[in-house]
Amino acid sequence: MTTGRPSAPAPERLRITADEFVALRRGLPELPLGPALDLDWIPGLAASDRVERRYDAIARLRRSGLVSNASVRYDAAGDADLGGVLTARGAAWWSVAADPWVTVEVTAWDRSAVRHGWYAVRGPMLVGLVRESVVAVAPVGGPGLTAPVAIDLEPVEMTIADAGNLATLVEELWPAVPVAHDAEPGADPARVRRPGRTPDPVVVDLVDGVAFLRALATGDAAVVDEVMAQAGWTRFPEVLRGLEGGVVGGLDLTVVSRPGGDERRTTGHWVLGTRGWRGLQVRVPSAVPGGARRRQPRHRQETGSHADRVRQLADQSQVRVTAHTPKTIHRTLAIGVTHALEDQGA
Repeated sequence: MTTGRPSAPAPERLRITADEFVALRRGLPELPLGPALDLDWIPGLAASDRVERRYDAIARLRRSGLVSNASVRYDAAGDADLGGVLTARGAAWWSVAADPWVTVEVTAWDRSAVRHGWYAVRGPMLVGLVRESVVAVAPVGGPGLTAPVAIDLEPVEMTIADAGNLATLVEELWPAVPVAHDAEPGADPARVRRPGRTPDPVVVDLVDGVAFLRALATGDAAVVDEVMAQAGWTRFPEVLRGLEGGVVGGLDLTVVSRPGGDERRTTGHWVLGTRGWRGLQVRVPSAVPGGARRRQPRHRQETGSHADRVRQLADQSQVRVTAHTPKTIHRTLAIGVTHALEDQGA
């Protein structure tokens, strides 16, 4: 996957602990990192433990070359003000991350792990953050009760690079979680039957589509039959096969040029079933005209008159499901990143 730019120098990568990242994040609150990277101290951590861990984290940030040896001031909440004590290296990273011309977010996941990357570009410079979590079963509530929980892995990876590396760094993320397979879980890929042709796409009302996918995952045949009848399908759409029992992985992409201004946004959403990748493209109308709403199927639920406009918007939105391969997903990533680089600063 390339952007048509000359080869850029290799990125400089720095691995920091979760404590170091939290100290950096709280010491530079202007960073627009979003909820996926909005880490904080462990809930319930005693004030004395937080102070000790914060001092240790800042000491390690100094050794990493991000924070200088100058005195650090602390606010009323006890957080360090790091804006004035960054080294040239740290200031370069911060200047791009705090006021980017392009941002790219990629999340890849399967049933055992989640990997999230956030990248910012300003002029010729790129900075990025990558965090990874694993999903484990942990005890909750009473005896014998368990639930899946996400456990953050250390370290958080920081990147400083030439903007020409953006496409490569984005591409690195999604195969890192083992979801890029078109075979059924546990099957021998050499023995999996490949379809003779690409399944035709289908378009369905958004609410019906969400209900249909949930019904496939839970085995609710009544809702499946109802949506099929309402959509006018006389046979089960081939493109939806492989999603029975739920999906096994996914990939989400958001590219924003000129964030906060006259921005241009590109998004992509893909899920992986046992018969390969499927793209989900949501089409939302620009305006919702008045008038009567169509009959509500049983799987819809009214939530109150104050939500009429939201329900109308969902009613008139659609989702298009298409078959994909890793190659076509890579192409979409490349196009989104290329357009973002072309648009930056315009």
